[in-house]
Amino acid sequence: MKKARVKLIGSLILVVSILVIVGCVANKPRDSIASFFIAWQAMDFQEATNFLASGDVPAYLKNSSAEIFTAIYSQLKWEIVSEVISKDTALVTVRLENVNIIEVTGNIIYELLGTSLAAAFAGEKVSKQDAEQLIIKSFRATDAPKEIKIVQLSLIKSAGKWLIISDDEFNKALFLDLGTLFDVME
Repeated sequence: MKKARVKLIGSLILVVSILVIVGCVANKPRDSIASFFIAWQAMDFQEATNFLASGDVPAYLKNSSAEIFTAIYSQLKWEIVSEVISKDTALVTVRLENVNIIEVTGNIIYELLGTSLAAAFAGEKVSKQDAEQLIIKSFRATDAPKEIKIVQLSLIKSAGKWLIISDDEFNKALFLDLGTLFDVME
């Protein structure tokens, strides 16, 4: 009886300790930001949306080529600079470095235009696959122009979990004119 009581108390202490550790470690705004970016880079939209207050990402990202999306974010680097918490809201400053989407897209359009004209004079057509390969190559290029952005992401605590608010700052950080690129492809 005494051994059973000691085992029960030991088990309770272990469970409470785990809950306290998990509650303290995994329940910070910076953890939601980190988890979001890890899922984002892995192209795991389902997991990424778990950290968004809106619960969704733009349709053109979900419907786009997995290879193109991966190429666009293949060089994304992020670093949490600071975190300010005020009750159930937080502001996390993040330094993002990625290819300059607008500049690379401009270069892609320029090259596609030249290729399309040359193909037209030869009585041919540029295939969608060729266009996609150019896009992937352009975004993965180690010499692709880069840009650094410092963004302040807002979060709200809901049901004990920190969620990123999909506001203009968030959209500017991740979706900078990607719609234009996908419009060009169609």
